[in-house]
Amino acid sequence: DFRYLAAQGRKTAWFLDKGWVLSLEKKGGEGLPSGVLRGVALRMTFQGASGRGPRGEGRIPSSYNYFLGKDPSRWKCGVPAFSRLRYRELYPGVDLVAGDGGGVLEWDLFLSPGAGTERVAVRCEGIEGLSVGEDGSLRIETALGTLEQTPPRAWVEIPGGGKRMIRAAYRLLGPDTFGFRVEERDPSLAMVIDPGLAWSTFLGGLEDEHEGENWKNTMATDSRGRLYIVGPTRSKDFPTTTGAFQTVYKRYRDAFIAILDPSKKGASQLVWSTLYGGFTGSEEPRGVDVNSNGIVTTGGFTYGTDIPVTPGAFQASRKGGRLEAFVAQFDPSKTGKAQLLYASYLGGTGNDHINDVVVDDKRMITVIGSTDSADFPVTSGVVQPKKGGGLDFLLARLDPSKQGKSSLVWATFLGGKNRDEGMELEISPGGLITVVGDTYASASSPGDFPTTAGAYQTKSGGGGRDAVVARLSPLANLLVFSTFLGGGGVDTGYCLAVSSSGETTVGGTTSSGSAAFPVPPFPTTPGAFQTKYGGGQYDGYVARLGPMGKKLIWSTYIGGPGTSANDEDAVHSLALEPSGAVTLAGKAGKGFPVTPGAYDTTFNGGAGEPTDAFVARLGPMGKRLFYSTYLGGAKEYDRAFGVKLSPLGDALVVGWTNSYDFPTTTGSFQPNLGGKRDGFLAKLDLLPYGVRRYGRSTKACLGEIYMGVTGYPKAGSKGFGLTCNGAPPGAAGLLLMGLSSTGP
Repeated sequence: DFRYLAAQGRKTAWFLDKGWVLSLEKKGGEGLPSGVLRGVALRMTFQGASGRGPRGEGRIPSSYNYFLGKDPSRWKCGVPAFSRLRYRELYPGVDLVAGDGGGVLEWDLFLSPGAGTERVAVRCEGIEGLSVGEDGSLRIETALGTLEQTPPRAWVEIPGGGKRMIRAAYRLLGPDTFGFRVEERDPSLAMVIDPGLAWSTFLGGLEDEHEGENWKNTMATDSRGRLYIVGPTRSKDFPTTTGAFQTVYKRYRDAFIAILDPSKKGASQLVWSTLYGGFTGSEEPRGVDVNSNGIVTTGGFTYGTDIPVTPGAFQASRKGGRLEAFVAQFDPSKTGKAQLLYASYLGGTGNDHINDVVVDDKRMITVIGSTDSADFPVTSGVVQPKKGGGLDFLLARLDPSKQGKSSLVWATFLGGKNRDEGMELEISPGGLITVVGDTYASASSPGDFPTTAGAYQTKSGGGGRDAVVARLSPLANLLVFSTFLGGGGVDTGYCLAVSSSGETTVGGTTSSGSAAFPVPPFPTTPGAFQTKYGGGQYDGYVARLGPMGKKLIWSTYIGGPGTSANDEDAVHSLALEPSGAVTLAGKAGKGFPVTPGAYDTTFNGGAGEPTDAFVARLGPMGKRLFYSTYLGGAKEYDRAFGVKLSPLGDALVVGWTNSYDFPTTTGSFQPNLGGKRDGFLAKLDLLPYGVRRYGRSTKACLGEIYMGVTGYPKAGSKGFGLTCNGAPPGAAGLLLMGLSSTGP
């Protein structure tokens, strides 16, 4: 009596006219030999449904043939396959769409205006219990264990585009039956109940995994789309993998280094995870990178004296100060202690810390950070061999293939008499080193950070702090260019990306142009997305400088009006596309600019001074906001600190949250908050509601092409267009589009 089936490993779903049967299998257990299969069948029936049955949608260009038995009349050829099924008018005004969610059955309800969830009732047969967990998940007890459906997310569709999130929950209608409850719904609007994200997971234990405001480089990616994340943890139960370098938490805060693969499911998503630390103090990693050989490198600082170092390290013990910089390099393909290839302290008798690291295919490590150690081990012939002031940029390169002091290739200061903080670096294919950070400057103590003749801004804007952008030669013996970037307020430089032509895109926060610092405002360009300050204490900004740092190509604020003086918007990370478009991530307050049809267009709130994470995409010239969404839960601390692009152009985002209801996806590694504050990792396709990517492109000469859109698709839109990344300029190609028969 089934109409369709979906098989995934030892799980099969048989779709009936009013629901489906899940067939599950498991080897061994209950006193049976390990090779013997046990099975259970769960029938989920929508009570009082129309019984019209499902219909396939999204025809897949392949088919199946069944030659079973000896009777040809029973053979079936050309059986079609579909990406999803739709139960149209399951209840009056209610459609159900079911599909494969990466190995798990996902189903969504679409309710027309006026239709409600009151009639939706799902009866579960063959189960041993049904309950709603404290986190809002639905728990279905079976003879083979517990099936868990994550808490539902729901929204109403706003006329003209966009959506507004509303509260939804499971409700028990009996010992074997459940339904849904929604709140604050406008019955005149259509509603969707749907998980929503491509992939999202927590990462943490029972205690605190927390990054501060200066940790911006805690994620890297490889060519396979895997995510590399670092951070500090207080959790004794932080998840590590068998055979990792350090699987036992030591004391205070240990560093963690982990690899996750969104293409896998559940526990297998955690590919590798190790701790790194000592007993005498906290370790806090602030940067991570991976080379094409899979060598993972991190850097940060320690308060302790006993971090693991390797024989032949440049500096085997700390020299002094409250905190000392360190670098550590791992090979996850090895086992146990052999995974640690190189580890060393790096500092002087003062305070030293690292904010970002880059590793090349020869395992060469380049770092940026800050130091107040006058005796930081600089080398001769560099651009600045003496400390300029209280706190300077530190820049250094280490060669782990060499022994002891010879492993330091070069090291230099970079700074003036005030406090200077180096935040991020990028190395171009030719070896040029581009850095971003900020320098303290005010009317009473004007900044003297070293700049170059002809640079875009050779003098400080004042106000307390300016962003600075500089480029050095491969051996750090020449300052190619250096410029301030800021207005009359506080301007910070957090992140950067360099194009193949040498243009530098930077992001950060600014108060220049605010009520407190109205003049001069942060420099913006005509026609930019947002040329005036939005409001609150800080706005984010994105700016692009010419190849020699002499010209401001374009610059824009990105921020909302703010509802209090403490509202903050900040660009913490950015990723550059081949077209010149740029993807951003950071923190946002109320009123941050979001786009119609984005994943979550509503600020999620929280007590105190709340922020949500945000992910956004700006056009190549900074004039159009293609996509922007909030990402957060009900608590006050949701912030994104890293963003990279997958091979298909998806945004891979890492951040930190204390929201128990931060959105995660079914089958993710850790769907629930582990403790006080966890890391989160998420993948968004940056496509508004109503658009979905179909299949993959063929390989072009520059790699795989990925497609995007410039806006929300609706009739009459003059802002909707297609974007193409990865194809050579002027190349010919073939684009296939499909227009659904359903939807707006």
